[in-house]
Amino acid sequence: METELVYQKEMLLQEFSAKVVEVLDGGTKFLLDRTAFYPASGGIATDTGTVERNGELFKVLGAKKNGSAIVHEADRPGLSVGDEILGKIDWERRSILSRYHTAAHLITGILTTKHGILVTGNQMDVSGGRIDVDWEEFSRENVQKAINEANELIRQDLPVKIYELSREDVVGRPEFVKLAKGLIELPSYRIVEIVGLDAQPDGGCHVPSLGKIGSALEFTGYESKGKRNKRFKFVIRD
Repeated sequence: METELVYQKEMLLQEFSAKVVEVLDGGTKFLLDRTAFYPASGGIATDTGTVERNGELFKVLGAKKNGSAIVHEADRPGLSVGDEILGKIDWERRSILSRYHTAAHLITGILTTKHGILVTGNQMDVSGGRIDVDWEEFSRENVQKAINEANELIRQDLPVKIYELSREDVVGRPEFVKLAKGLIELPSYRIVEIVGLDAQPDGGCHVPSLGKIGSALEFTGYESKGKRNKRFKFVIRD
């Protein structure tokens, strides 16, 4: 089945109604017809929260993609197919993850657009972020320069726009390729654009402008993970 991805259309939605359409693993995992829970995907950690059925609460420990469906994990069994639920997102967690996700786009936008450096991986959680890159001139000084550029754009509070483009409008345009492994083939693409800097295909949640990320990004560490894979870490400071 295909889950309607409510979080892609309404990123500020904190509560949503849905129906349980499948129950798995003895009842601890379930599928909904629609969801606002962002699943662990693209290096971004999952949303958590609760679902309520007739006043009974179940904690949602996380969500994962399974093809075109989203599988949610509950803290205990009890939900049944056909149940009408009210889902509630842990909004403090979502807000932090959205800030880190946009910060990652900001940094990778600077590296790819201005310096031609491609991304080999990333991981964003509420405690911080890391980005892996194919960067021949990787050094503490060059990473710090990129972070300084990012902080200047945060001060400028550039807007963030989200829109859809057809496959024909994206494939063959190198400015949309940010990953070393290339562009994932899709029939259409959801684009996240930092106006004046960069546009990237992406399916996740973001803040509406760079100023909402926080006061600044802080570079916290770096290491080599191989000849073509260098890693650096950062945190958001308020």
